Amino acid sequence: MIRRILLIGSVILILVIVAASLVPGGWRPHTPLHTTFEHFVAYGLVTFWFTIVLARLSARVLAAAGLIGLSVAMEVAQVFIPQRGAALVDIYFSAAGVVSGLLAGLLVIGVFTLAKNLLVPANDVSR
Repeated sequence: MIRRILLIGSVILILVIVAASLVPGGWRPHTPLHTTFEHFVAYGLVTFWFTIVLARLSARVLAAAGLIGLSVAMEVAQVFIPQRGAALVDIYFSAAGVVSGLLAGLLVIGVFTLAKNLLVPANDVSR
């Protein structure tokens, strides 16, 4: 049940990125951040989420690659949307966010795994 809720949350996060990327410029949510930093933060947080939610390293890397592909697709689509435009620098910052989110997620998983292994003795048969 919890896995299903987490995966639904993942789909919602992707839909938020797609919606924010494909609406006309005047409808886009605006923050005080520069747009390139918005790309970095959005893709970084979503990748961090996927890294924590997905169980296998291969799935995490595939999700990261998919998010980079999504950022490219969104930039290309913005060419055809009023008051929007594609920028290669946005793809770079989105990809940097993906890599940062993946590495941050792996670091958190590693720290929790290490802490768990240090707190639970190796000869504890209840694990």
